[in-house]
Amino acid sequence: MKFRSLLFLSLFFCSSFAQATDELDDLRAVNKNEWRLLKNDQRQKIKIWTKNEDDKPIRSFKVESVINEPIESLMRLGADIPAMSRWFFQMKSAKVIKLISAHEVIVYLVFDAPLGVPDRDAIVRITMFPMSSKQPYSLVKWEALPDHLPLKPPFVRMQAANFTAKLTPLNERQTAFDTEGYFNPGGNDPVWAVNFMQTRAPYVSLLGYRRVVANPKYQDPSQPQIFQAE
Repeated sequence: MKFRSLLFLSLFFCSSFAQATDELDDLRAVNKNEWRLLKNDQRQKIKIWTKNEDDKPIRSFKVESVINEPIESLMRLGADIPAMSRWFFQMKSAKVIKLISAHEVIVYLVFDAPLGVPDRDAIVRITMFPMSSKQPYSLVKWEALPDHLPLKPPFVRMQAANFTAKLTPLNERQTAFDTEGYFNPGGNDPVWAVNFMQTRAPYVSLLGYRRVVANPKYQDPSQPQIFQAE
């Protein structure tokens, strides 16, 4: 019985390692400047693409999805900066360090890195462009500002956290949530490992966003859809 258990575990780990190796080999494949479909989760209505670009060592990403919540709820959650750590991949904390306007803030973010790798921090300008009569969707843009504050060892400063999210109401209860962007965590981690993790981050973050936005707090019309000082 013990021999069978050991044999099963050996086969399981060998199979898992082979699958991971195949996936990493796939991630190392180079298709310059062309979007490549990496994941198509039909049940969750999420599609993820990645792209190698000539001037960037790390892959860009693009996500198309549908969230079964009204756009107002999504904007309320997007304006709640401290809550960001509840849904964003590996984020430990988020705080406003400068309120520029109701639709623009500078935030300080801290990310939990894998064991043996330094944690990351980032300074990011977040700007919201609300839906209007001339613009039938809302935009949220991130722009990294790595030199905005002095370095804070032992954290490694992220050099890029740039993306745009487009939120388009499909009906009263559904919103198309499409994003495109690029992250560079800084440091000296292997590029293939960063790419491997970066392909996971948008998917996990989106699932977290869906989970948190269902909270009754973000269904409440009295909750703000604009940035506020903490």
